[in-house]
Amino acid sequence: MKKATESFDFDKTCTLAHLEVPEDQKEAMKKSIDDVLGYVETLNKLPINHLAPSSHAAENELYLREDKPVKHHGLLMDENAPDWQEGAFWVPQLKA
Repeated sequence: MKKATESFDFDKTCTLAHLEVPEDQKEAMKKSIDDVLGYVETLNKLPINHLAPSSHAAENELYLREDKPVKHHGLLMDENAPDWQEGAFWVPQLKA
């Protein structure tokens, strides 16, 4: 069986990706890439023509909480914040 990595030049790919792979690690890296590409080839063989396109793996409703102010009980914001006024942090205005 032909390996997936036989269809591309490993050294050229490393050069294009600006990767420096030490010689003693090249064979292990090629094996890892071959495993990944082999898995992708397996996925490409799956019969998916009958499936409708989707934007998410699972269709779920978006669960949002109601947007309402929350009291900061016990955090002592007014005592611990650098500048805390009228229930909010105050920061200096940015000047252009």
